[in-house]
Amino acid sequence: MEKMKKVLWYIIINKLSSTPFITPNIRLKIYRLFNIDINGSVFSHVNIQANNIKIGKGTFVNKYCYFDSNRFIEIGENCAMHIM
Repeated sequence: MEKMKKVLWYIIINKLSSTPFITPNIRLKIYRLFNIDINGSVFSHVNIQANNIKIGKGTFVNKYCYFDSNRFIEIGENCAMHIM
């Protein structure tokens, strides 16, 4: 059962909602359904491994960021995250 939850998470969070066909507003709604606390803008192709993450208001997460959240991750307000 646990493996099935991980597979469902991967498909919905890291495949479906991370496509460029999903708008940022719809993406945030999907994240909130899975108890991911994100109040900023998250663009496509972002990979989130667990719901123990908090992203503050006005924060921008650009394409290809990867959050391996084995521990709680908190990113404050008005930050910009991108991959180099």
